[in-house]
Amino acid sequence: MTEQEVRQQSEAAFGQWKEIWERHSRFNGEIYKRDGHSHKDLLNHGIGRQLLCIATGYSLEREIETVKQYRDKCDIACVDKSFGVLMDHGIKPDFVVIADANVSYEIWAERHIEETAGITLVANVNANIEWTKNWKGRIIFYVNKDNIKTEEIYMELSGCRELIPASSNVGNTVVVFFAQICNYDRYLLLGYDYSWAPGSNYYAFNDNDKRHWMRHMFALGVNGELCYTSQNLNFSARWLVEYCQKQMAFKRFHNCSGAGVLTINPRKLAVCLDEFQVRQMTDAELNGFYNSRINHESFPYSGPEDLMSRLNKHKYIAGVRIDYLPADIQPVPGAVA
Repeated sequence: MTEQEVRQQSEAAFGQWKEIWERHSRFNGEIYKRDGHSHKDLLNHGIGRQLLCIATGYSLEREIETVKQYRDKCDIACVDKSFGVLMDHGIKPDFVVIADANVSYEIWAERHIEETAGITLVANVNANIEWTKNWKGRIIFYVNKDNIKTEEIYMELSGCRELIPASSNVGNTVVVFFAQICNYDRYLLLGYDYSWAPGSNYYAFNDNDKRHWMRHMFALGVNGELCYTSQNLNFSARWLVEYCQKQMAFKRFHNCSGAGVLTINPRKLAVCLDEFQVRQMTDAELNGFYNSRINHESFPYSGPEDLMSRLNKHKYIAGVRIDYLPADIQPVPGAVA
């Protein structure tokens, strides 16, 4: 995947949605400032457990009973369009993620909105405000950091400065947010088909005519079945593979969809859910997680301009500690400052 491809995707979205994103960002910013919820609320929340990430690909229809059977073996984070489907089948997710400004509240959420107490909504500051103003549970906002610097606009409008990498679609956002913040032991992906089979629905349990006019290309799925996909879905699948392999290579991801074009460590969902045992974190291991994320930089102090430039480099992380010695004071070899 080239930098130009990613940039073109970002510019196209920004050009199309700029005015709506600004309006939503202002509205959601008021909720963010009123409620005060932060990414820190979920920091290392998943240590010792596994997370089932659920998108809305047609494989969800095949595995919905498996999810019900093993519900107590995992936390569940689903995309916006999977929320109503899961609730319809008696499955209450722990987290719902919404990324888009136009995802329908009436189709995907409204019928279960009174049941959302106890469910955390993870929302883009630009997301559809019908979801955020009606949600009964906790809402944690984020701002997408992209390669055309739109985050500068939406941080200013919303007051939210909690960033995650922009990730091309809401299913990818689920993976990115929880991998970066929560540190689950492993991540299982279901409904991450990025395609649909002949005769199947584009969205699970939703007979949408999109399956007829979005057929940009044919593909051979991981299960050997012929399937259809679109330019956007193909781009998103390639983006997620690259992210998991390069940016998060130290974490465990398994594609349990059993279908589609995503080529990330395919495994059977029932096996993964059944075999996992929740474990307790030792104090030493927990401290290791925190210490591995401490950013430490040593440099000679040469004046306020240099100091400010170094501070600006780290301005979006939660906290910075700076220890420095004036340039004319040299530490004694072997001494501890």
